[in-house]
Amino acid sequence: MSDKRRVHPNCGNGSNPYHECSKYCFKIIAEIKKQMIKAETRVLQANTVDERDGVESHSDDGEDSTREESGNLIRGRKRKLFELRLKMNEARKANQSAMVVEKKKTEAPTAECRGMSKYGKAPKSSDDKIERMVKELKDRYEKRQSFSRRRKFHEEKDIDSINDRNEHFNKKIERAFGKYTLEIKNSLERGTALPD
Repeated sequence: MSDKRRVHPNCGNGSNPYHECSKYCFKIIAEIKKQMIKAETRVLQANTVDERDGVESHSDDGEDSTREESGNLIRGRKRKLFELRLKMNEARKANQSAMVVEKKKTEAPTAECRGMSKYGKAPKSSDDKIERMVKELKDRYEKRQSFSRRRKFHEEKDIDSINDRNEHFNKKIERAFGKYTLEIKNSLERGTALPD
């Protein structure tokens, strides 16, 4: 195969390395261009207004005006495409810069959030503040030691229960009926309440 192929730039089969355009390809390309021009002129005639007097623009020469309008349309489209590409590039740059800023934030958290300086050292505190904190911690520890939830066993107390649950029940009964049974308990202890 030769390096120079005969392929039209607008041909749909141009990407095929073995394709060479023939009359059929040129005919299809010409028809597509005519259809595009007709569609563009219909859109232009429907939407454009003459800038000078606000009246729709019409001309006597159909072919000449169609060519001029298609040329203006192509130039206008290229300009719009150029402007669109500029806007896209600006947006892309802004997005990239925002991504860089976000990446920096996630990679290196600020030292202020941890209460440390830039170099990882704790901020200096005065000695009197440190001593005051140590004293407060010791006071808390001593106070915690003085209040214990565990109750100590009283040796002088009479044992009148067989287990902890029974002891708790007996305390309840004593609270409720202790004043009524006091005389009976005393006589039982003396041994005078028993019959002979």
